[in-house]
Amino acid sequence: MITSANLDGSDMQRVVEFGVSQPEGLAVDWIAHNLYWTDFGQGRVEMSWLDGRSRLVLAWQDVSPRAIAIDPINGSVTLIRYTVDMFFLIIS
Repeated sequence: MITSANLDGSDMQRVVEFGVSQPEGLAVDWIAHNLYWTDFGQGRVEMSWLDGRSRLVLAWQDVSPRAIAIDPINGSVTLIRYTVDMFFLIIS
C-alpha cells in the first residue's frame, strides 16, 4: 500500500491500496502531478495521478526495479536495480 500524509503525520490517506506487493522506489513528478513507483515484489514500474487514479503499468518484463528517479524537466525516468554491479536503465 502507498499512503500520503502531511509532514507531521496527520491526514494520512491511502493513495494506492491494491495490487502493490513490495513498493520500494517512489518519485513525484511535480510538473504533471504524477506519482511513480517501483514494486520489486511484482517486478513492475507503475504510475498514477497523485491521488492514485489513472494507474498505469509502465514496465513489467525483465525490470526487477528497486528505485526510481524522475526528471520532469528533461522528460526522463531512471530506474535502478540492485545486483552485483549497479545497473541503471534510462527510460525517456
